[in-house]
This record gives sequence, structure tokens and C-alpha cells, in this order.
Amino acid sequence: MQHSNKKAFTLAEVLITLGIIGVVAAITMPSIIQNYQKKQTVERLKKSYSTISQALTRSVSDNGDFSEWGLGPEETDNSAIRDRTSKILNTYIIPYLKLTKDCGFTECRTSPDGIHQDGSTLGFGSRTYGAYLIYLADGTRVMFFIDHSTNSSGVNIYQNLRMYIDINGDSKPNKLGRDIFGLSLEPSTQKVNLWGNSDRNQNLYNCEIRGNYCGKLIEQDSWQIKSDYPW
Repeated sequence: MQHSNKKAFTLAEVLITLGIIGVVAAITMPSIIQNYQKKQTVERLKKSYSTISQALTRSVSDNGDFSEWGLGPEETDNSAIRDRTSKILNTYIIPYLKLTKDCGFTECRTSPDGIHQDGSTLGFGSRTYGAYLIYLADGTRVMFFIDHSTNSSGVNIYQNLRMYIDINGDSKPNKLGRDIFGLSLEPSTQKVNLWGNSDRNQNLYNCEIRGNYCGKLIEQDSWQIKSDYPW
């Protein structure tokens, strides 16, 4: 009879190996998961940004200069502001988007609609009339509001139609800079712009403090979430 000289792992050796694998997995998995989440965030942000940009481009082609869409002088009555916003959106923006829900100012709300990095709720430009809510076909939640600036005579005038886009809909964390980002439809550029400016350090600072310029920071970094991003 021939005897086999093959050696087998003992139970202790198997358990030690499994333990080592478990430790390595525990160390590396959080990083792998976070990197995946960051990649998904960038891809969803780019898609939503592109979708809204293309809609505005088509609308300007059909309806003329964005500055002539009736943003006009500011009313002080909340219902009048809502009516003006609804008219602009339903005439110039919504027909160029594929929606699953049109909630207007009052229906199908998430409470709160979202928070800043510091935990404060989204203020919609310090307005009391809220935001007009829609859901795109891919589930993106978009909250529109009209923001104003003061002209040389000190009179408040409507300037930008702004929005928060929540790239994963109602799913958490509903946080600016994580799944919510700010965009503006600006008459001065005739295009959609992510909130922010040309100074990366300033965008990083605002992203860290409130989350306002995080989308611009990602765009500036060649559509990447870099290591200093306040994730």
C-alpha cells in the first residue's frame, strides 16, 4: 500500500487565515465603499447637470434669451412670487424635462427638504415661500427658487432662477455637498452654472462650511472628489 505525503491545513491554521482575511477586509472595505460612493456621486451629478443644461439650451433656442422670460421686478407677496415662479417653470423649463412627479410648492414634500454641512436647513435664498419641487425621470429631486440681487439704484430685482438638485431623490443623507448640489440658470451667461467661482480655495472653504460650492469644486477638480473634499 502507498501512503499519501500530502499535508492538510489544521483547523487552527484555517481559523488564523480566516481571521487575517477578516482583519484585512475590515480595514479596506470602508475605503472601497467610500470610493464607490464618491464615484457614484460624481456620475450622478454630471448626469443631472447635463440634463438640466440641455433642457435650458433647447428652451433658449425655442423661446429666446433667458433674461426675457419674466423674472422681472420682485413682488413682496408670497403667492405672487409662487405664481411667477410656476409660470416660468411650466412655460420654459418643465416642458423640456422628463418628469415622474410635479409637486409644485406644496405636494409630496420631504421634511426637511435638506440640510447644509453645518446641519442648518436649506433656506432657499432666505425666502419664506419655499421652493417648487419636481422629480426627474431618473429620480433626481429638483427644488427651484428665484433668488434676487440689488441693482445700482438699490432696488431688488430677480436675477437668477436657482435650484438644489438631490441626485438620489429622497434617499439620505439629503445633505448639501453629499447628495444635494446648487445650480443657477443665469441670464448673464445663458447657461446652467454650478454655484461657486474660479477660486478653488474659496470653493473648498464654502464647501466645508456650508456645502454651497461643493459641486463647483468637483467640476474644477476635473469631475473628481479629491482627498481634501469634506466628505
